[in-house]
Amino acid sequence: MSPFSDSPSLWAAEPAARWEEAHPIGDGRFGAMCWGDGRFDLNDDRLWTDPSPPDPSQPAAGAPEVVRAARAAALAGDPERADELLRSVQGPDTASYQPLGTLVLGYRAEGGYRRELDLLKGISTTLHGPVTVEAVCGGGFGVRVTGADEVAVESDVDFTRLDEDDAVVVYVGVDGVPPWHLFRHRATSAHAELVGRVELDLGPAPDGPPSTWPREHPALAALLFQHGRHLLVASSRPGTLPANLQGVWNPHAEPPWRSNYTLNINTEMNYWPAEPTALAECHEPLLEFLHGLAESGTRVARELYGLPGWCAHHNTDRWFLATPVQGDPAWANWPMAGAWLSLHLWERYEFGGDAVWLRGRAWPLLLGAAEFCLAWLVEDRGELTTAPSTSPENHYLTADGREVAVGVGATMDLALTWELLDRVVRAGAVLGEDVGRFAEALARIPEPPVGSDGRVLEWRDEWAEPEPEHRHLSHLVGLYPGVRIERGSALAEAARRSLEARGPGGPGWSHAWKAALWARLGEGERAADSLAGMPLYPNLTCANPFQVDGSLGYPAAVAELLLQSHRGVLELLPALPPSWPTGRVTGLRARGGIAIDLEWRDGELRSVALTADRACEVELVSGSRRLAQRVAAGGRVVVPWLRSVG
Repeated sequence: MSPFSDSPSLWAAEPAARWEEAHPIGDGRFGAMCWGDGRFDLNDDRLWTDPSPPDPSQPAAGAPEVVRAARAAALAGDPERADELLRSVQGPDTASYQPLGTLVLGYRAEGGYRRELDLLKGISTTLHGPVTVEAVCGGGFGVRVTGADEVAVESDVDFTRLDEDDAVVVYVGVDGVPPWHLFRHRATSAHAELVGRVELDLGPAPDGPPSTWPREHPALAALLFQHGRHLLVASSRPGTLPANLQGVWNPHAEPPWRSNYTLNINTEMNYWPAEPTALAECHEPLLEFLHGLAESGTRVARELYGLPGWCAHHNTDRWFLATPVQGDPAWANWPMAGAWLSLHLWERYEFGGDAVWLRGRAWPLLLGAAEFCLAWLVEDRGELTTAPSTSPENHYLTADGREVAVGVGATMDLALTWELLDRVVRAGAVLGEDVGRFAEALARIPEPPVGSDGRVLEWRDEWAEPEPEHRHLSHLVGLYPGVRIERGSALAEAARRSLEARGPGGPGWSHAWKAALWARLGEGERAADSLAGMPLYPNLTCANPFQVDGSLGYPAAVAELLLQSHRGVLELLPALPPSWPTGRVTGLRARGGIAIDLEWRDGELRSVALTADRACEVELVSGSRRLAQRVAAGGRVVVPWLRSVG
């Protein structure tokens, strides 16, 4: 009997030649990269360097006065002086995520070779002649070797070896010495229960290893959809830390960007697929992490800015660093991370509908983030804006050609402020809270500005761009994941022009964001092109360098192509790519606590099935067709679309 499954899987006919070819497995706490030659690089999500200084939330002395001076300089048109002042209030860099160690199994094997990563069960299997090696994470790391005459074990981490009659089992970080069959069953069942909630079929797969498939092939899109969901399940489970830049996998003592939490897009993108692709439990580590970050951020808001509420900047770590790190204010002095992260709290409520959780766990954080944003606003030219202001990692050219970062009213600042105040007002309505002052400010937040060429501007004023195809799409956050810019509006057309101007390139996460933006615009072909252009390593993870954000953004973008629920109706196949003419998806989630199954053929929706957590009436929309549908709590309704809707 073959040890390989029919589940969605990655496979190769030779061992990994480098770390980026190995197969990642994990249980949220522990991670392993499986090379297929007996080597396993191990990680524990708790292993970080110590914070420096010991209190990472301590801002510089006298900081509010410095920030106020930077505001005055920005408003007076002196960005260099504002830059200089902001650099003076920067704090330490984050801690670095660390490798746990390496485990190497030595055995002799000859004959045919294949290694596979089962994305449904989260198990790595290598078959080399008579030798079979299985590895899985579930409350620790475990590996079992069968068919080998002798097995040697070398490792720089503590391990437990169990010799059976026909096998050798090695555990790292596992409590006790459980029988392999029990450990394997628990680990694979827990993984499959999560990944198996959604299935996507876009047609038959090509022959050969997935790394050789054409990038535009629909079957590769379906596989990468499940691959991204596997990575989230493997790097983020209840009780663990959130997935960092590299998920839970890192072989370096000095990893790229410290393998920290980068909060100006990457951490948020890691969790975009959690709700729409039925992985709400995997969202929990981020939502719980926000409580610690808000505690640090409250002190930073008070002592750095002299303001109420809480804030965070573009980097943090397991110690909840909330101050600006060292470097260019273009990234370091961006204080809007708390606002963006707080939107995830409302997403959890919209999809799950737990008002008790909303009041007890989410509301204090939403309120605190909104308090800071409200106080951070300043009136200038008769409207509310922000100053000093930066657009993450980007710069502009002044009238005399100077490249600067600090200015007034970056579009992202105001877009995130609008989105957060909107959610606070909505949450207040659910909870019966007085949110009048937030509603008043919300009504005064200006729309994103549009330039002379019809594009959404990145700052309040129309400046020349030193890098027109910059990787970030910060000024379009109101289109996705935000909701202010609606498809079909004049602003949506301006966003489309901005998206075109950014070009097709960029790192993997930029491709995922572009795909989601194109999906919101209803342009499935452009979205599919963005996904097909994503740079990938041979193990199909996001490339240059290895980061999980693009891989996790991929399933979020695919879900957005097939189902959108942010406008109060269920839009079915709102941006189906022409290259995916026939397919089926089951288990996608919509806001309101609804699971959706869809089938389509020749580009036309054929059937939709709805399962509701609670009784509801929803409006289904696909193209020009609309249908109101009631669903009982726990009930399932199947609608043969073409026969039911005229």
